[in-house]
Amino acid sequence: MDLSKLPKLSNSPAPPPETSSTAGDVTSATPRAAEHYQPAADARSSFADVWISIGIGVILLVLSPRFLQWMLSKAGVGTFTWTFSDPQGNPLPYSKTVFFLGDLAVFAFAIVLILDGLVSALRRPRLLLMMAIGLTAITVLMNAYYVVTMFSGYGPQLFSLLAVVFGIYILSMQLARLKAE
Repeated sequence: MDLSKLPKLSNSPAPPPETSSTAGDVTSATPRAAEHYQPAADARSSFADVWISIGIGVILLVLSPRFLQWMLSKAGVGTFTWTFSDPQGNPLPYSKTVFFLGDLAVFAFAIVLILDGLVSALRRPRLLLMMAIGLTAITVLMNAYYVVTMFSGYGPQLFSLLAVVFGIYILSMQLARLKAE
């Protein structure tokens, strides 16, 4: 569109004519585009990103501590006081209950959040970032599996459902960070 054909609405001076561009200049069609360009995904993480990721991970560990308590008791640190029984009232080990996989999935997601925050704070060493991507993908799949398998018998599993949604977001951000390096 030729702007010189439009009627003049003010007495301000006309803008300078466009200069020819070099072959490598991608802003030749819109000379002002470079002034407003911002990359789609910023490769740097802010303090807020690190804070929220680690903070929510710690909150999840506090809200659902059963798996961590079980692991610590297996290591000889602390005791595991939860008791479970089958439909006939017989004692059931925690690892054989319906709660075990869900607790493991939420625990893994909390670890993913904390690890993602730490990787972001450390300016993403490439190897650590790749390990975080692998752990995030496994955690998303585990939580998705748990949501699907529990839905018909126990309804929606909120923590695992949120872990799938936010896990996919975290995974996409981690992949963007990896690509930016």
